[in-house]
Amino acid sequence: MKRFLKWVGVTAAVPVALASICAALLYFPPFQNWAANKVASYASEKTGMEISVDKVRLEFPLKLGVEGVKVIKQNDSIPQQKDTVADIKKVVADVKMLPLFKKKVEIDQLDFHDAKINTTDFIDDTRVKGTIGKLSVKSHGIDLNTNEIRIDDAQIADAKVDVALSDTVPDDTGQSPRPSNPHK
Repeated sequence: MKRFLKWVGVTAAVPVALASICAALLYFPPFQNWAANKVASYASEKTGMEISVDKVRLEFPLKLGVEGVKVIKQNDSIPQQKDTVADIKKVVADVKMLPLFKKKVEIDQLDFHDAKINTTDFIDDTRVKGTIGKLSVKSHGIDLNTNEIRIDDAQIADAKVDVALSDTVPDDTGQSPRPSNPHK
């Protein structure tokens, strides 16, 4: 009987111990950096861009702080040159976890500090470049099932942004209605 109770106690203690170790690892900086590098590598592979992160820190209580984010993309017109899409000193994110299981994103805080941005060719016939001191966004309505996004609040400070529109207009390939002849 003692042996049986011992095995039951060990069996019950193992999941608790594993959960405690995982929680402790979240606050262990080398593990955070390892996880961040894995995520950056995965994102680089999926997007075809070079994505790197210097440091990741969990900020109390469970906000994610990411420092030194760089996103580099091959230039759209000069093959041997690369463009810096984003160079961000620090990103702080507070995202609710439970809605993610329903493919919904609830962002209580998303702050970008000291960012240099360049949209390159992401937007047809438009390029947005510049520096941003701070960009804060709150959103409680991102639905990944329907691809709908609702931004509740967005604030920008200390920004110098240049929006360049293409000076050529693409050919209109749509059909226009035929004019009616009022003299018939």
